[in-house]
Amino acid sequence: MFLHGFSQNKIKKHELKFPKQSKTKFLKSNEMLPDSSTYFLFDTTNNVWVQNSAEYIEYGCDKSIVYAYYTMNENSITTAYRQYYYKNANGYDTLLLIEKNVAGSWVVSQKLTYTYNANNDVTENSYSIYENGAWKVKNKTTTTYNANNQQVTYSEWTYSQYSDALYESLVQTFTYTGNAITQIDVKNVDKDCDERYTDIIWYNQDKFLFSEQTYSKTTSIGANDYAINYKVTTSYNASANILINYYYLTDENGYLESLYSFRDIYTYDAKGNILTLKFEGLDANSSWVTLTNEVYSYTYDNNNNITQKIQESYDDGVLLGATKEEPNRYVSVAPFTLVTTLDQTISGGVSVVLNASGANKYLWSTGATTSSINVTPANTTVYTVTGKISGCQETASIVVTISGVKNISEKTNTIKVYPNPTVDNVNVNISNENNSNITIEVVNGIGASIYKSNSNEAIINNVISLEKFNAGIYFINIIQGTSIYTERIIKK
Repeated sequence: MFLHGFSQNKIKKHELKFPKQSKTKFLKSNEMLPDSSTYFLFDTTNNVWVQNSAEYIEYGCDKSIVYAYYTMNENSITTAYRQYYYKNANGYDTLLLIEKNVAGSWVVSQKLTYTYNANNDVTENSYSIYENGAWKVKNKTTTTYNANNQQVTYSEWTYSQYSDALYESLVQTFTYTGNAITQIDVKNVDKDCDERYTDIIWYNQDKFLFSEQTYSKTTSIGANDYAINYKVTTSYNASANILINYYYLTDENGYLESLYSFRDIYTYDAKGNILTLKFEGLDANSSWVTLTNEVYSYTYDNNNNITQKIQESYDDGVLLGATKEEPNRYVSVAPFTLVTTLDQTISGGVSVVLNASGANKYLWSTGATTSSINVTPANTTVYTVTGKISGCQETASIVVTISGVKNISEKTNTIKVYPNPTVDNVNVNISNENNSNITIEVVNGIGASIYKSNSNEAIINNVISLEKFNAGIYFINIIQGTSIYTERIIKK
């Protein structure tokens, strides 16, 4: 649910990490995404639902998560967290920073970091917590690849409080024939066992779906090693969802020991959502009996978006626990066009209304958050507005120009402003034949004056440095009495 982006894939009953995990950045363009949800746990003692957590998510224009805010009930105290996502130039996550609200202030709490190779495959993924003024890595995964860019090893590293260091707790090695994985070896240090997957028949290797394989597990107990061998077969429906997983225990000669076999059985609704999952075993009469089972139920809105999901877990018919998820709102996130009022020219002291549309949230350079603003600028001003749909945002600018009584250039003065665009300096040359008092002013995009000088010399040559200012649009106002000449400058 939380720590979005730090998921790991597992095969039921066996902790096998899938190689070549997908790095999907884009979802279906018509997919509705939940941006706020509430989660509950069922109190089996009092037979009531108790809110456990809630979250709010913002998505970028490519539908990847860019921000998340959530609250969690921790020991009857509600704690707030927020997550920020940072990406590399190729659009993949490099840092997920988690902050915790402590007494009204946000402080860094946890982080996830990702390292990639030249093919944008993850080579390291680490989880750290911030304690005693420093980051401490609590666990990480490392992955290596061969010359064909195939994943050949996957390792998990776990923090030990005794050594105050990470140790390699699990190692998986993949063997290929061509592009197909033919063997997977697993060394599990924590469980003191070795595992091996062989005789793999693939249903769809791109999705890491197999139809059949042999699973062997060797466990050390004292000085003795004990081997357990399973033959695993899997069937799928037309949507590639698992229908049945069979785990057949075999003896040392490969014969089936049916008494110790078990299976998982899945059912789905018409929308492809799981309805039931039963874990069954064979009894003494070689009949399948339910050991544990999970039951799922859903409610949908008119657009077939899930508005409630309940998961119940049973053991021999007794309810062990239940969770409920309620997505409160869905958004459709895609690049959009922010439509605004055209540039305006008005007289000094006159008000004008500026409009924006196409988004569901707005932020103007004036601080206003409405779709329209009423402004009365004293000088030529650039107003910017940022529109957002979830975390997808676009920015536009509107120039409101203040017209002067008479253009200075039409009098007895010659004005040159160059270069335009510029990267650092702007030259302002004025031939002031009447030795009039002339003010040169530079105004930034929000109307603030950043430079001003006065002169009555016959020849005015000013070099104005914009080097320390941000790239954008600036205005040079040349003022003589009630007459104003304005030149628009682009700073690169």
